[in-house]
Amino acid sequence: MKHISTYFDFLYEGKKQYVYTVKEEKGFNVFDLLNELKKLNAEILNNAPGKKGETVLTIALDESAKPKVENVIEKTAKILNVE
Repeated sequence: MKHISTYFDFLYEGKKQYVYTVKEEKGFNVFDLLNELKKLNAEILNNAPGKKGETVLTIALDESAKPKVENVIEKTAKILNVE
């Protein structure tokens, strides 16, 4: 096992972080989204309010799971921007 400096690095080793700006739709709940993303081995690291009706989500995920993660997000929110 290679040396890992922090527990946080251990949890997210090999995952990329993306910042999604989403427009909330009816039924949007960040905790429900978190539970759905855990099934895809993705984690919401941070969520912050954006402009009115928008949320900025920082998500750690495997590159191969990105399309699936975006499909899950699109069920309750419209993706406006991905960084």
